[in-house]
Amino acid sequence: MTDLALFRADLVGMTLASVLAVALWFAPGVILARGMARLAPAGGSWQPWAPALAFTLLPLLGSLAIRLGGVGLAAALHLALAAAALVAARADLPRPGRAALIAIGAWWLYMTLIYVDVDLGGQLYQSLPIFDLVKHAIIVREIDAHGLPLRDPFFLRSEPAGYYHFFYGSAAVIDRLGGALVDARMAFCGLAFATGIALAATVRALAIESGLINAAERGAARVIALLCAIGGFDLFGVWLRWRLNGTILPNSERWDDEISLLPTSASWVPHHLSAAIAAFVALAALNRALGEQDRRARLALAALAGAAMAAAFGLSVWVTLGAAAALAAALLAVPRSQRVSWIGLTAAAGVVAMVLSLPQLAEVLQGRGGQPFPLGLWLRDHAKLGALTGQGLSPLAWLAAVPLVWLLEFGALAIGTSLFWRSADLPRRTTLERILVASTVTGLALNLFVRSTIINNDFGWRVAWFAALPMMVWTLAVLLKPGLGRGAKVALGIAIACGLVSTLFSASVTDILSGYRVMSRALVKLVRLRAGGF
Repeated sequence: MTDLALFRADLVGMTLASVLAVALWFAPGVILARGMARLAPAGGSWQPWAPALAFTLLPLLGSLAIRLGGVGLAAALHLALAAAALVAARADLPRPGRAALIAIGAWWLYMTLIYVDVDLGGQLYQSLPIFDLVKHAIIVREIDAHGLPLRDPFFLRSEPAGYYHFFYGSAAVIDRLGGALVDARMAFCGLAFATGIALAATVRALAIESGLINAAERGAARVIALLCAIGGFDLFGVWLRWRLNGTILPNSERWDDEISLLPTSASWVPHHLSAAIAAFVALAALNRALGEQDRRARLALAALAGAAMAAAFGLSVWVTLGAAAALAAALLAVPRSQRVSWIGLTAAAGVVAMVLSLPQLAEVLQGRGGQPFPLGLWLRDHAKLGALTGQGLSPLAWLAAVPLVWLLEFGALAIGTSLFWRSADLPRRTTLERILVASTVTGLALNLFVRSTIINNDFGWRVAWFAALPMMVWTLAVLLKPGLGRGAKVALGIAIACGLVSTLFSASVTDILSGYRVMSRALVKLVRLRAGGF
């Protein structure tokens, strides 16, 4: 291929994959929202939930379709739902304003900058996330080529690969429809781009559902875009490490045990982010069911919650374990008079989730005998912070430092949450608000005391979203609050600016430049090995 040919091919693939992901997920979401409005009309409009419903139910329905008829059947399902939305629900299709369109364009440029390869001057330049993209692309291609059950593309074995593959099945649909213009890598990246937009829509839907904003709130799109664009105060940890030992890590999140917000999560692990969306759909559906008087509607909402939990299980086992804990904790958060109803509704949702998850559960259980339990107790990695200073930290000293560490990790979201709970004139007594508090406490407690024992701490890293997403909702409410004090405005403004700088630093320095350096070193080693006759 000629110079820049790979770049052009990737750019075309990323563009088409992004268009397909937006069109074939957001349009069907409108139909799914209309369906829920018929089944459970009380409790408010379902239109704000349309993107979240699509990114929850379509991976589940698509997986079942792939099992029955291959990727072609799943693609036909998406096309049929999108066509139905154009014909029957055109008025409900999302019409983003100028601020939202600018934010979406900036997000697309961010994702393109990270994932599109550049071949220039006889050298191939790739970013650090390419290491994970290799695995993602292989699984997408495997599903597109052979369907489900998922065959293990890395090891020759007879058992199906027990992996949470729903997101990859969705990406395989884009890979199939994109033809020769979209490869498996860009299919995954295009869907990751759309997932970031879906999470922003979920923040808005939760804020509306909580009564913190109304659907016509002016300025909400700009504020949500800002909250989705920021990272934490990780640059302080990066600076501290540089000052103490003169090194900068390949990823700015690794100064401490990782808690990554939307830009990093959507670009590295969008499947876990999709599972978080599904988990909050389940929580919101059960909350609506508590206030529903019609028996059929209550059953429909419980079934939606069960389908959402099944979808979360197929998208990320780690997030699903956190969701189960959040559902249990919510029992203590709902009013005492509704706790029996909550138990019944969650039990019904659990039955639905178990039935829908049977194929995936059977694959996970096959060939897993003799392996250790995937979760273990720990105290959030205080050794890493102690290593920065060269001083060991006792467990008690570390526990005392944890609030400061979480402030650095969540950044502006932590400050916004603090301002929200100190405000006397923001609504905080709805049942959903109490459920979000239970979710936050659960996410923080699990992040502090439980970790996954398989390779990285994916459980601890991803379960933090049960705290991060409610924090985004509360910070949104504070920023849209009329008459916000000058001191609060200054504090939040500085915090958001630091978060934006952190995101840009992570993308440019740790993801892109570090990726170039790592790839260059790998190529040098490969040349030396070949020259040595290895």
